[in-house]
Amino acid sequence: MYKKLIGLGRTARSVLFILTLASGMVLAFAARANNIDPSRILPIVFVHGGAGSGAQYGSVAKRMVGNGYPADRIRTYEYDSSSPDAIAAAPAGVDALIDQLRADYDVERVYLVGHSLGTTVSTDYLSVPARAAKIAGYVGVDGRSISDCRALDPELECLGIFRGSTGMVGNEHNVYFDSTQSHVEAATSPESFAAQFQFFTGQEPETTLILPEPEGQVEIAGRAINFPQNTGVCGATLQIWEVNPGTGQREDGEPVATLQLGPTGEWGPVPINGQQHYEFELLRPDTSLVLHLYYQPFIRSDYWVRLLSVPPGSPTLLHTVTGPHHAAAVIIRYREFWTTHPGGPTDILNISTRSPSMGDQPPVNALTNVPSDGIDVPTSVIGLHVHNNPATGESSLALIPYFGTVAFQNSVDVYMPATDPPDGTITFSSAPRGDTSQLQVLNTPNWASDTHRIVVNLNDYVQDKCQRAKPSRSK
Repeated sequence: MYKKLIGLGRTARSVLFILTLASGMVLAFAARANNIDPSRILPIVFVHGGAGSGAQYGSVAKRMVGNGYPADRIRTYEYDSSSPDAIAAAPAGVDALIDQLRADYDVERVYLVGHSLGTTVSTDYLSVPARAAKIAGYVGVDGRSISDCRALDPELECLGIFRGSTGMVGNEHNVYFDSTQSHVEAATSPESFAAQFQFFTGQEPETTLILPEPEGQVEIAGRAINFPQNTGVCGATLQIWEVNPGTGQREDGEPVATLQLGPTGEWGPVPINGQQHYEFELLRPDTSLVLHLYYQPFIRSDYWVRLLSVPPGSPTLLHTVTGPHHAAAVIIRYREFWTTHPGGPTDILNISTRSPSMGDQPPVNALTNVPSDGIDVPTSVIGLHVHNNPATGESSLALIPYFGTVAFQNSVDVYMPATDPPDGTITFSSAPRGDTSQLQVLNTPNWASDTHRIVVNLNDYVQDKCQRAKPSRSK
């Protein structure tokens, strides 16, 4: 902070100091309003699992903040989960981040959360006594067990969150979800948040909803990353456009923001309207392929947005059939799509296209032939690739080779007629767990896949964007 102030004039520094002080007072007031003991508001570090990123803690983080936890205390450690060397080096990286937070906030200990492979990283980290002494509380989500936390450090408290009835982290605090939750969902769900919030603060949350903020108070920030390496897309240009929710077309001739990205790919914060839809256009310096990412409305400030991209020559691009007359898209949701889950309702993901010049395509359920049980990683899907392969001008809904061999991914042959420039709209309509009364709908232009790629990001929760009602507390 001090280095950033050096280049400012005295008046600007004074104003920024007052704003920073006021922000701290607001956060302290929010904590008091929610009866959080200030001594328990420690920095939280989230370590993601395989094929993951910091985005998988975004919903929990926003619920935390809505219950009075300061947003700046919630951080994520990201690493290349596809590299054994990077995984082995991750505990040292976690330690560096924790030391930075201990210094920044003048605390002896912080909280640590690991999910899936992140529990292996976290367990390796905690195996060194000097490191365990830096952790006040550890949460392991659906991963490795720890038989006795206090054997690592006498003051270390632990919480285990698991699907099913097996697994244990420590001897006292463990939460077991039934078959209604899947592996990644166990890290993003309202129930997971409630367990973590109570563990960290000593009290139940006032709400498990992601509370909407007034339009003028929402801001977003995050990183543009090469996935799954989680390295920054250095030198890229990011443009953020407000779009018409019914068509996906841009509302204005100028973007809301234009940002030049540095080595880490970090961007923001950018103020937005929390009730509107936005397109994120990512222009990489190493390819002419333009990436268009779409999200449901950001109803409250989100500092954990991740714009997932891949560099030229990546297997994802090499195995995607492209052309000037059809689109290619990836649909992402950090709550596994269910199609073969035993005893539970299945998801529906309908895709349709309207194109005056190429002809319309009726809705087809892209999940019809996708095996995704939400239990085993090889048959769990959080990223579904759809494109016309082979390019026949028809949707066979057949699985496309290669993608099913990648963790949490699969691919389906769906024909979405496209032009350059776009002349129509592709509609992605998701019925989470088959509930057609709570559809998640995103509309995008029909970008041609030879020069453009579409990424559709669906919320891992179902909630009306204006909902403020206080739900029943999680048990």
